[in-house]
Amino acid sequence: MKPYHSIDTVTRLIELAKESLEGTEDSGKFCGLKTSIENLNQILTKLNKNAEIYTLKTQHPDFPLVLSLEGGTGTGKSTIFNALVGSEVSLTGSERPKTFGPILFSHEDHKELLMKANFLSAYEKEFLVLESNKTSVSGDPLKMKIILHERNDLHNLFIIDTPDIDSVETFNRKMAEDIYDVSDIILFVTSEEKYGDRLPFKLFQQAMEDEKGFMIIMNKVNSEETFRELRERVLASAKSPVEEDRFFSLPWISSPSPLEELTRHEELLRLKTILSGKQGANARDIRTRELVQLQKRINILARRLVAIFEEDRTAVDKLLRSLHAIYKETENNLLQKAVTNVDDTTKQHIQNEIRQIFQRYDLFRKPRSFIYKIMRFPLSFLGLGPGSDEEKRKRDLAKLHKKINLKPLHLAVEDLNRRIHNEIRIAEIGYLQDVLLKRNLGMSVSEIDTLFFEKQAELERWLQEQFMELTKGIPRHKEWGIYSTTILWSIFLVSIETVLGGGLSFFEAILDSVIVPFLSKGAVEIFAYQELKKIAEQLDQRYKKQLRDVLGEQYLRYVTLLESCAASGEKLKQMKNLLGSLNS
Repeated sequence: MKPYHSIDTVTRLIELAKESLEGTEDSGKFCGLKTSIENLNQILTKLNKNAEIYTLKTQHPDFPLVLSLEGGTGTGKSTIFNALVGSEVSLTGSERPKTFGPILFSHEDHKELLMKANFLSAYEKEFLVLESNKTSVSGDPLKMKIILHERNDLHNLFIIDTPDIDSVETFNRKMAEDIYDVSDIILFVTSEEKYGDRLPFKLFQQAMEDEKGFMIIMNKVNSEETFRELRERVLASAKSPVEEDRFFSLPWISSPSPLEELTRHEELLRLKTILSGKQGANARDIRTRELVQLQKRINILARRLVAIFEEDRTAVDKLLRSLHAIYKETENNLLQKAVTNVDDTTKQHIQNEIRQIFQRYDLFRKPRSFIYKIMRFPLSFLGLGPGSDEEKRKRDLAKLHKKINLKPLHLAVEDLNRRIHNEIRIAEIGYLQDVLLKRNLGMSVSEIDTLFFEKQAELERWLQEQFMELTKGIPRHKEWGIYSTTILWSIFLVSIETVLGGGLSFFEAILDSVIVPFLSKGAVEIFAYQELKKIAEQLDQRYKKQLRDVLGEQYLRYVTLLESCAASGEKLKQMKNLLGSLNS
């Protein structure tokens, strides 16, 4: 058999899957957007078990073949188990169920191997020595009872009596499934009453799909007709031919202790002969076939695992694209409203104030008179009071807060929330809908205002820096230099108000159509006309950015939620690379 060197790859894939289930600071976690976490865990657990089984059977080439008896309640598994081992080992009777945990029949030579090997490690192991006069035992939950014997004819075979596959106890079914996974050969036990039951037959179909070695016993047979029906049903569901010698029919035995009669029955003797042959030269072929099938099952499970993560990642990416489109549309609507919410009356008022400033501007009048008139503008229009220039500028900027209309921003955030909630509802992703109900991701009005004015404070600090830098070039030794900084600050305030209210285009219109006619060539140099336009342009960009930033903060809350709901693109890429290596 060609060695299978990819078990380390499987181990790494399992580690990545577990990391994605738990989530980390730099990576999202699997939230079950398209496939439930329970289903993913089932596949992950099964992949992990199959990898452990493969490692066990390859690290211990002489590990005996594992034969397990699987079947429904009351089919007589324990009776047949006792007949195979030749002793009343497993407790039998009419009370159901009798087997509450696995009972394993092993040659004593394998005790040390069973203690060391990672064989059904989820269960505590209790070793008992077979004694002819010992009372029969029943299995215990979470414990595997191992009966040690000295029979050479069963030296290389582990025989396991399992709990009922159709038990009402979930844990009993789980134990039966765990033993199924580790088995090389499955001996299905059914009866006339049970051969049509869904669960046992479903497990049998799984064994055929997994290409496990199997045999079928119909126990308690009163009519050969039902036995033929069972055989025909199996043959009809099989994808490949099934040998006739895999079917066994055992009669109903009414005696209080049917073991001795059953042990001598020709069908049971035939079964023992077949099992004896499987321990010889055929054992290696059986184990090789099982390892090949284990490889196939591991690869199939790995593909299913990665496909689930990829499907969830695809769902998240698709929803992220939809949310981004909603955000950009809402953002564009906000910016359009933000630069058009100044009415004509306000525009006319600002234009009139600017005209008054420059109508009073006359280089040939005495500086004192001009300064007095210039000071009237901050007092009448901006409400400046006495104090230093810097204090006045601070008050000017503080008063601007009252003139900023945040209603369009409030409405934009509200609209964004409504549209995103609706998009998630349309996507029919239950997990996200539940999260939105439990968490209030929407920003309140106070949160919006607080965040906006934090950014507004940064913008105003930048403006003051720009003003101070611009005024450095004003020549104080000239007569008009005394009052030019006051005019410049007035224009600064006008630029702020116009940009906040009407956008850069409005400011440029005012600057070009209202200010320029009042400026001589020298005055243009004084007021740094081109520099003012550049500053206003930056101001416009910064103000729009702070509007986008506040709206973007709301959008980011949803993006963060979505990104936390699926494995990161990088982690998924690693998984797919590992899968590619596994299948190469």
